Amino acid sequence: MPFLRGFVCIILAITFAYGQQWNNQSIHTFYQEIISKYGNKELQKIFFSQSQYPYTQWINKPYHHNSIIFSLSTVLHEMQHGMDNIIENTDSTNTYKYFLFENCIIYVPQSRFFQTDLLNNMIPKSLSDSIFRFNIYVGNKNQISDYKKYLRINSGGTVSYSIHHGIFGLIEEFLAYYRGLQVLSNIYPYFKKQLQSLNSSSIEKKQELGIFKYYVLQECNAFYEFQLFIAWYLQYASMNNKEAYQGFYSNIPLRIVFSYIHNSYKQLIDTMLYQLDTIPVYKTDIHFIRELNFDGSDNDICRYIYYSDVVSENYKNNLVEKIILTDGKTAWKFIGEREEYLFFKKVYNKLKKILFKNFKSLTGAKLFSFLTNPEETLMFLKRHSTELILYEIDKFKVNYNDCLTKSKYCNP
Repeated sequence: MPFLRGFVCIILAITFAYGQQWNNQSIHTFYQEIISKYGNKELQKIFFSQSQYPYTQWINKPYHHNSIIFSLSTVLHEMQHGMDNIIENTDSTNTYKYFLFENCIIYVPQSRFFQTDLLNNMIPKSLSDSIFRFNIYVGNKNQISDYKKYLRINSGGTVSYSIHHGIFGLIEEFLAYYRGLQVLSNIYPYFKKQLQSLNSSSIEKKQELGIFKYYVLQECNAFYEFQLFIAWYLQYASMNNKEAYQGFYSNIPLRIVFSYIHNSYKQLIDTMLYQLDTIPVYKTDIHFIRELNFDGSDNDICRYIYYSDVVSENYKNNLVEKIILTDGKTAWKFIGEREEYLFFKKVYNKLKKILFKNFKSLTGAKLFSFLTNPEETLMFLKRHSTELILYEIDKFKVNYNDCLTKSKYCNP
């Protein structure tokens, strides 16, 4: 039964954008071309230094052109960690390494610090659970709660570098997120050019730009999250560990690195949001979350199939149907429930188990409202960037322009 075989394999089916058949080698060649033509010198340095190591595991949907493009920000984020050579401990000289730009690596001496998860004692759970990256990079928790659900976010059992290495780790992760936005900024001209070359409607092209903006906003939100984390870390140190606090302020290389990242990141955010100001956010595979109850019912799995992009549009009409009830409400039914399609039931149950289990365990925790409303999240984070937060940040920053020109701090 060829149709059944196709039905069973729909989750594994691969859609090749623009006729391109993607594999590790073709993706690598594509990235080389994009970085060489559109990337600035530091992105080129990072990519060509680190691409010798496996990296395709960081690509979401490595069979779709736009997904491969968007994933380049994650790839360079992770490669930044490679450039900084993050390991469980500092080297024999007790220094941390931060690659800022071409011919500028800053070595930061380790001073007294404490694990970042001590902030759990200061930040209310109601607030920390409302900030997605807190539990991953600060709180050292393996679950996030929202919508009365609990999701595992650290199934690998490892503890983030930013937790073990305190402010030194937080700032290194801050740098990696800055690199992600830098990638999106650099490839934006390519993305627009590619859109114009496609035979798509103006609405479809605007939607694609809206998806691009969605990813930009996620990187913008990371800036405000880490600004909070670092300010809270400094505030906690000032109240509970004076020796560490004084050591941070005496650590000029550390303050130079932070100041460079903070200023560069913020300037890039302002530029990107200005360029995308008139583009509405659009993300098809996220918006469906608002349609679900997450109760595991047949009705909900049908909604999941219909609204998400887990299967192609061509298959959806063969899987589920929308029913308008007498009271005007909408219900959903699997087409396999029809008597003439009962032979699908076994296959459906298998798919249902796979799909919903996979959905609930998504490491990105897609249930969370900050993912469906990145603009609202941005406003939320800005509201919590109070005068005290900004005061702590500004106090910690230094004028780094002269410092970076001196070989004492900036090494090739």
